[in-house]
Amino acid sequence: MLRMIERIGKIGNRPPALMLALGGLVLAALMLVGLALACPNVRLRTFTGEIQDSTCAGTAAHVESECALKCVRHGAKWVLYDPWRKEIYQLDDQEIPGNFAGHQVAVRGTLDKSTKTIHVVKVVSSKE
Repeated sequence: MLRMIERIGKIGNRPPALMLALGGLVLAALMLVGLALACPNVRLRTFTGEIQDSTCAGTAAHVESECALKCVRHGAKWVLYDPWRKEIYQLDDQEIPGNFAGHQVAVRGTLDKSTKTIHVVKVVSSKE
């Protein structure tokens, strides 16, 4: 009887440990699949153009920085205007672009195509 109880105890200890290990592996695999689906092909790109305000962007060959600053103070947002493609991109960062108002820049970031919004990582003046 004692041997039978010991044997049941040993069998009883193995499956939970094995199940825990398998459960951990399944959970890790599901997390990797979920991460791959959530972030497909996310890579940084460089976008070039001029930092302008959303009110006047694309309406003139060049927007003066003072005019752009005034428009942003009155509610406009900073955007990147690409004159070669005639495209206007929204910028998720509204702090950094203010330092480059009316200037040619290179914006490093990722593009959300559905909203045409660049998630800004870095802005560099094209003069540098």
